[in-house]
Amino acid sequence: METTQRSGLAAPAQGTSFRRAAWGLSVGGGLWSLAFAVADMHDRDPRIAQSLGFVALIAMLWGTVELGRARPHGTAILGSFGFAVAALGPALLLIHEAIYMRTGQVHEAMWPWALISPPLGMAIAGFVIVRARRVGGWARWIPLAVGALPLVVLAPLAALTRDVPFQAVIAWGLLCILLGVAAARFARDTGAAS
Repeated sequence: METTQRSGLAAPAQGTSFRRAAWGLSVGGGLWSLAFAVADMHDRDPRIAQSLGFVALIAMLWGTVELGRARPHGTAILGSFGFAVAALGPALLLIHEAIYMRTGQVHEAMWPWALISPPLGMAIAGFVIVRARRVGGWARWIPLAVGALPLVVLAPLAALTRDVPFQAVIAWGLLCILLGVAAARFARDTGAAS
């Protein structure tokens, strides 16, 4: 089986990871946006939004792990580290949401790590993807944008206003859908599409 240049994965396995990442990130981003839209419309019964958010986190975790496995960053260790850090956030949020749905208790210690790790990790991985130049066009910049939006826009907004408008969170979910589309493009650009 021929391996793709500088990736370490066989082309069919890499293509499968890109496709899984595309589905996971697109579905997760869509459900994430939908969950926040539903939460804004239905303040009285948060169960629908919580359930959508829980499923979205599972899909986003799966998509992030698969995108890291597909290695659009090549063999750069910093890119792998970035994807690992990015996957930590949805994992911690899933644990937090499961505990909250079961007991109704919020675990404040998890929040900072769960909220900062996805954008920080995706910004690191995105930077490495841009520098690696294994993929071209607009798709190359999307992982960096997914990481940068929360760091550059959402975090300062939250610090200034003590609140983040739900529209900004929905925009981040829509950007995750675009990341899923970019993952499909990565498969084509790296020759891993089959």
